[in-house]
Amino acid sequence: MHKAMLMFLTLFLTLFPTLSPALAAVPTGAQTAVPALAQAGAAARIPPRENAPQGCDSSQLLLLANSSPSADAAQPYLFRLGETLQISLRDACAAQLTQELAQREAVDAVQLRLDNVAMAKLPVTVSQGANSGELILAFHLVRVPQEAENRTSWDQLLGKKHKSFVMPLPVALTIGAKPAYAAQSPTPFRFYVATGKQVFWTAGLCLLLFFASFSLLVSSPSALRDSRHGLYSLGKSQMAFWGLLVMLSFAGVWLLTGAMERIPEQVLILLGISGATGLSAIVIGNNKQANQAAANARPRATQGFWRDICNDGNGLSFHRMQVVAWTIFLGLVFVRSVVNVMSMPEFPETLLVLMGISNGVYLGFKIPEQS
Repeated sequence: MHKAMLMFLTLFLTLFPTLSPALAAVPTGAQTAVPALAQAGAAARIPPRENAPQGCDSSQLLLLANSSPSADAAQPYLFRLGETLQISLRDACAAQLTQELAQREAVDAVQLRLDNVAMAKLPVTVSQGANSGELILAFHLVRVPQEAENRTSWDQLLGKKHKSFVMPLPVALTIGAKPAYAAQSPTPFRFYVATGKQVFWTAGLCLLLFFASFSLLVSSPSALRDSRHGLYSLGKSQMAFWGLLVMLSFAGVWLLTGAMERIPEQVLILLGISGATGLSAIVIGNNKQANQAAANARPRATQGFWRDICNDGNGLSFHRMQVVAWTIFLGLVFVRSVVNVMSMPEFPETLLVLMGISNGVYLGFKIPEQS
């Protein structure tokens, strides 16, 4: 009996090292809850590598040189808006990304961070790398004006770097809910929307066209006047000012970025306020001219563009000068935003209310004014 027990114990100890790996490979209740297809896909795409790190870190993220057709061969880590930025992920980082892709789309699983700004909703593609256990992320550096999160990200990024057209930016990557990992690069990553010369000449051309067009309207005998060779109309002038500014800004951004810039709702409201003011001024002016004709009254002669739009017939008037001042100031803010951020600003609602009140007061005082 004792000999039989001793033989059984010896046999068990001999077989245990062989059985222990097989027992460890048996799925537990928790393991069976994970889809077998996801496990098999992760194992197939991310084979383990000898001496691979146990966790994801920055050493496993590498920024690749610019391979876009328009890239500058002499500066391989210089990227511009519209080009593609590629990052290589290896080992644990690639495995972590694979797990995230099994649960959600790539645009939600991974996020690029430039200068600590989360670039939301950037188009991204994932492909297998040339090396074992490597994935390649390709982010398309495009601005989508119709996508609010994407537009806000670009506005925030470009607004931080207003002193330089070519911006050196730290690049990082967020995978799922994990912290951001900095991407390694042999040369610092630099980004630009357009060169300084392109921005300078485009902005200069648009401003030249604006002043030339507005001057032509001022010299016209009827375009900005209440009547032919009559007084200049503040309402018509304001409407022409905003119409030209928005149109040329839209064209300038399109020339520099190739994107059809979204016109914010606040700008549309501003155009609506100036348009309604111009239309109301025309109606009021026509009624006053009809009354003057019936009474055989002599109309007031023009004193020049600036005097006419700031004069109510009894000299300079505060309500008219207020409208002129706010229009010029907001116009400067508008141009500065377009040049620095390549985007039309979204004015606060309170500012639009103030513009509406100022224009309404102007129209109210225009009724009794001398024409």
